[in-house]
Amino acid sequence: MRLKTFSILTTLLLTSSVLASSIDLSGKWQFKLDPQDEGREQNWFNQSFEGKIHLPGSIQEQGYGEQISLDTDFVWRKSVNFENYPKWPDDPMYEAYSEPGNIVIPYFLNPDRHYMGLAWFKREVDIPESWADKEIFLNLERVHWRSHVWIDSEKLGQFDSLAASHKYNCTKQLSPGRHQITIAVDNRMLYPIGKNSHSITNHTQTPWNGIIGSIELSAKPELRISDLQVYPNVEDKSAKVKLKVSGIEESEYGKLKISASSFNTGKKHKTGQHSFPVNAGSINPEITVSFPMGEEVLLWDEFSPSLYRMKLSLKFESRREITDTVVFGMRKIETEGSSFLVNGRKTFLRGTLECCIFPKTGYPSMDIEYWNKIMAQCKSYGLNHIRFHSWCPPEAAFKAADRAGIYLQPECNIWAGIKRRDSDIAAYIKAEWERILKEYGNHASFTFYGVGNEGWMKAEIMEELMEESKRKDSRRLYTGYANGFNSDNTDYYIGKSVSTGGWQELEELRRFRIRYQCGWPPLPGSSFFTSRKPDTNLDYSTIASLYPKPLIQHETVQRCSYPDVDDIDKFTGSLTPGYLIIARDQLKQSGMLELNDDFVQASGKWQVKQFKEEIEAGLRTKDFGGFQLLDIHDFLGQGTALVGILDGFWDSKGYVSGKEFRKFCSPVVPLLRMEKRVFTTGEKFDAKLEAANFSPNPISSTRLKWEINNESGDMVKSGECQEVDLPVGNGHWAGRVRLDLSSLKAPAKYNICVRIPEAEASNNWDFWVYPENPQIPEAEDFKITNRLDSDNLDYLLEGGKLLLLAKKDYIKGDVKPCFPSIYWNCPWTDGGESDTMGMLCRPEHPVFNDFPTDMHTNWQWWELMNDCEPMILSGLPQDFLPTIQMIDDWHRNRKLGLLFEAQIGKGSVLVCCMDINSELEQRPVARQLKRSIFNYMQSENFAPEKKLSAEQLKTVFNHN
Repeated sequence: MRLKTFSILTTLLLTSSVLASSIDLSGKWQFKLDPQDEGREQNWFNQSFEGKIHLPGSIQEQGYGEQISLDTDFVWRKSVNFENYPKWPDDPMYEAYSEPGNIVIPYFLNPDRHYMGLAWFKREVDIPESWADKEIFLNLERVHWRSHVWIDSEKLGQFDSLAASHKYNCTKQLSPGRHQITIAVDNRMLYPIGKNSHSITNHTQTPWNGIIGSIELSAKPELRISDLQVYPNVEDKSAKVKLKVSGIEESEYGKLKISASSFNTGKKHKTGQHSFPVNAGSINPEITVSFPMGEEVLLWDEFSPSLYRMKLSLKFESRREITDTVVFGMRKIETEGSSFLVNGRKTFLRGTLECCIFPKTGYPSMDIEYWNKIMAQCKSYGLNHIRFHSWCPPEAAFKAADRAGIYLQPECNIWAGIKRRDSDIAAYIKAEWERILKEYGNHASFTFYGVGNEGWMKAEIMEELMEESKRKDSRRLYTGYANGFNSDNTDYYIGKSVSTGGWQELEELRRFRIRYQCGWPPLPGSSFFTSRKPDTNLDYSTIASLYPKPLIQHETVQRCSYPDVDDIDKFTGSLTPGYLIIARDQLKQSGMLELNDDFVQASGKWQVKQFKEEIEAGLRTKDFGGFQLLDIHDFLGQGTALVGILDGFWDSKGYVSGKEFRKFCSPVVPLLRMEKRVFTTGEKFDAKLEAANFSPNPISSTRLKWEINNESGDMVKSGECQEVDLPVGNGHWAGRVRLDLSSLKAPAKYNICVRIPEAEASNNWDFWVYPENPQIPEAEDFKITNRLDSDNLDYLLEGGKLLLLAKKDYIKGDVKPCFPSIYWNCPWTDGGESDTMGMLCRPEHPVFNDFPTDMHTNWQWWELMNDCEPMILSGLPQDFLPTIQMIDDWHRNRKLGLLFEAQIGKGSVLVCCMDINSELEQRPVARQLKRSIFNYMQSENFAPEKKLSAEQLKTVFNHN
């Protein structure tokens, strides 16, 4: 019985193999490296290789290539010359991380192995007899970069797409029987697309070598549908179907049958089958018909991503029937003035970049489940759009986005300029552009398409590219370079200021900016976070009105949070997080490792507030196109930019939930315009309410409700606005909140919450109320000084109490003003705008008894921190921590402080480097902190626990 069962199973398996239309070539392959490019001349396709490797996969992740060293020629380009910032490996602080056997690079994820050159792969395959009359194709999905293919001893050709599958016709070479397939993959820099282009650089996906997607042979009948494209027509409720037929010599007549049915949403719709008489031949192999989708057709968008599966059956006279299927969505993307329309409805893009960051493998995931996770996280945090910066994702990404309702913008693999029409790079980009359109064109999520990032090309080259693309394929909108050159016939522009012609002088950039920071490298004072007092009133409507097409904010926010060094354990693949290893070691050496969780939380909560301000400024801008964050998740290259609220694995960092983030980043967002956030009891609170409504429908006859809560969550004021209509769009007046602040307790932090009940949308903002005329006590039992001279030191040692208000020129070091968080990162900006990521404060400390504060930076601190340079306390004992600690750049991890206290001899000192003395009539926050400090120092609470010697204290200051 067992023998009979085995015989039946064997017969079934053999029959399945014989009748199969494809052969999966994944598995073990012979393998050999060819760093000197000798294999082709030496006919390696006729040789066997001793090495073994698994495909799909990369050679580097399987241990092949050179170990990294100081001499490794990585594919990357610096953005600055490191004139003002410690440089790896030259600076002494990196000495331990630049030794043989311990090369730890802080600027991008460290690959276990590095290899640039050809890699050869070989295996045998048995072609069944049933394939004798078929056309046979070899498909290689996602090759990096150029493939060469031989069948036995005959070369088929080469293919060099980074985005599209490499497809070879092997019909003549693969007769029934056993054959050898040899593939040589070359991952060298074949075209000058830019060493920082995310399609090839060490900064992001790494210049891996191999094949990471499907590897298969497929047998197809000679008569077949060789290309199938569907072009939705939403107005006519129809779809234009274009198919190319192969295997016809003479003109033939036949019948095409088509049906379509939705399959992925709660609503279901079937079209019924329709027949069309057709004619095709070798001269005209293309068939075009208009297929009626019916009155009940379901449209695809972010709210209801309804997909259809279309089935086609084509029968020519005296020929067998051929069939095919295609998945598509019925949708229309267009522009109207400065707005995007999806299916005729205004749409605001709430987007993020995805820069080919895959921390385990160093190459993009081909697994749809991983892409489902990415799309789900985008939805969870209120996003509806992803721009793939200088690369194009694989098929799995488009499939996941189709189902999630995410608008995608792939790009053509370039971060460089194109000067000549007849250049190799111009020909390559044009060919790659067309390959991407053909391979992914049917995907509903493929709504936007860009050339690349921050580049330039001759106007006539781009004009021809745009004109031809629009004529052939109107299913999406087209743009040129993001934050670079765009021709007049592009559909929209992505930029940090209103310009489409490329280079602008810095003054012009900042005058016409459409985001908070502008100019590179970022410098202190270059952002609205520092140049404007905190408010909620900023928008770009005046600037945006100068441009007649939709504008999208380029790479906005870019504010960092501190990393969780325990995340080292998440890197279980072939890449090592050098930045985390160095940060962990430095924290341990300085005695601050136990503060890591607090650093993450404090820096993260402040980061989120900066996200909120930039996003709301865009939402307040009338008829704006949208924004593209850089990034919603961490960018682990170019110096390592920890700019995300999600980590590099798309996991939450634990300091903001999707629900909280969606309050200011979602289809419907209540907005509030306050001209400032800091008030006194002698002022009136006067705020205008607006709403951004980019939901599926207008919101009619609604009344916005508001309430003001204190820090305990108790409501102190509330109200309801007059009835308004909120059409789809933004800039809608929705009410006003006015109240006298004299009745509110002060000093205090308050929060105003605004709700749109019908949309279940709410949003909230912090503001502060201080006494109009606080009484600041006289300094009766302590001295105030700006310098620690010998007299003041003697006073301390003998038991005196001293308030040391240290000014900038008296503080050692060159830490930058500390209000905004680090922009991008410090190494790649040569020090940049800021060195820090907000404060870690101890609100329960009695010095704050009369000064309400959070444990993290908040907007009221602008008045005190915007021009304040922190003190470097790294020379003090490990267990000594300041009362207000600034969270330093994770590349240096110095102990920094704005306020600390200590016992010195018999006395006590409180040191503050914030200005609490000047122009107090106009600075209620500084005035209140001064009062709180004075009250504290004259109370019994002023009893510092930690001791410092006079010499230790002096290390913080200049004594010239």
